Amino acid sequence: MPLLRKLLLLALLLPLSAACSGATSSSTVEGSASGSGSGSGEAFEPDAVADTEPSDTAPVLDSGEPLGSADTEDAADTEGSAEPDTAPPGCALGRRPVTFGADIVAGMVDAPLPLPRCAAAAFAGVLSSGTTWRIEVADLPADARLFAYGPAFFATAAAGDAPPPLASTDFAGTALALELLVRPAFSGEVVVVVERDDLEAEQTARVTVTCVEGCDLAATRFPVMLVHGYFGTDTYFSLLDYFHDVPDRLRDAGFEVRTPTTDAFNWSEIRGEQLAEQLDALLVETGAQKVNMIAHSQGGMDARVVISGLGYAERVATLTTVATPHRGTPLPVADIASVQDFGPDYLDGTFNPAYPDRTEVKYFSWSARTCGLLEFGCQREMNGEIADVILGLFQTSLTLRVGDNDGFVPTASMVWGELLGTLSADHMDEVGQIADGSPRNDPFDHRAFYLSELHRLSVAGY
Repeated sequence: MPLLRKLLLLALLLPLSAACSGATSSSTVEGSASGSGSGSGEAFEPDAVADTEPSDTAPVLDSGEPLGSADTEDAADTEGSAEPDTAPPGCALGRRPVTFGADIVAGMVDAPLPLPRCAAAAFAGVLSSGTTWRIEVADLPADARLFAYGPAFFATAAAGDAPPPLASTDFAGTALALELLVRPAFSGEVVVVVERDDLEAEQTARVTVTCVEGCDLAATRFPVMLVHGYFGTDTYFSLLDYFHDVPDRLRDAGFEVRTPTTDAFNWSEIRGEQLAEQLDALLVETGAQKVNMIAHSQGGMDARVVISGLGYAERVATLTTVATPHRGTPLPVADIASVQDFGPDYLDGTFNPAYPDRTEVKYFSWSARTCGLLEFGCQREMNGEIADVILGLFQTSLTLRVGDNDGFVPTASMVWGELLGTLSADHMDEVGQIADGSPRNDPFDHRAFYLSELHRLSVAGY
């Protein structure tokens, strides 16, 4: 009996053992197919995962298409590993796109700069050509380098190229930190780019910015063109600037300023063509994308021809006009010397419809008002301003015919775009001409005015 009882017990245990062994093997395969099993490679059977569905968490390419999605069905019919491809997708060949971080600001300390995959990281600022900046970047990968570029970077980057750098470094190496001294060739935009050879991993660097030299200087994002008006030039007889004592003062403050020259007397269509040529030359010289134009009198009309008549809207950031006769003046100016018609009928009826504003450009204007010798009420309102003798008769004639004026242009005619205010000045004082500096001209400081205008454009991001 004992022997018979043992044989019966053995017969019962053998089928149970086989069932348990089969259940364990199935669990291991399913776990491996889902990527969550812990079974060893010896228990893994590739043929068991042929019908596995693709994972919902497949990596996404830059195009937005899941990696390998086009081959999912084919993969299901082939032998091989059932584990999903968890490696990051490769980066596209060619020049890497640039991702911008925070702007360069003096006093930045350990500001975070993300270093993304498949891209170069960059940060930009507006710096004066008279300054020197120390850019320190820490927590870098060993294969990172720094490059500093001027404003030409933006124009060339769109074409998949880069201009010669202002400065550059070698690889960070084991130090994992780099330092770059930047001295802009022209006042305006400067871009510092962190480039890497290994683009697989994301991380965050730390940026510190210190001004070393010329820290009191300012700059606008785009260079400035001071455009003269009727009977104007950049410099009279190489002795007297049209914008008297202004260009050099602005440059000494750090700004990039040019004073183009057009015909003293001519139609704005002709003067506009001359102005456009010099605008192109300035963009080539500095590498800037656009310019800011500040124009006095007829110069504002010339600039509008350039912008909307000659197709330069994408190359002009702002136009600020000072005492420009946008809606004409009743003075018979054309009969005196110029072929240009400044009459209200021509300006409102022909010129303005032909040269409308463009949305790409921001328009500002300043009007002005002066007073007659016996207009004491006007003088109280305008801080004691009195028209220069040469404009006295014109001022009186215009006051009787249209009201407030600057001795040449009606005040109401000067408004175009956003009106910034009314100056206490006559048409000559607006640019510092005719006995400038005498007590008669004390109400208006034209030097301070143009300096404040460039600071305004700088703060506004232009």
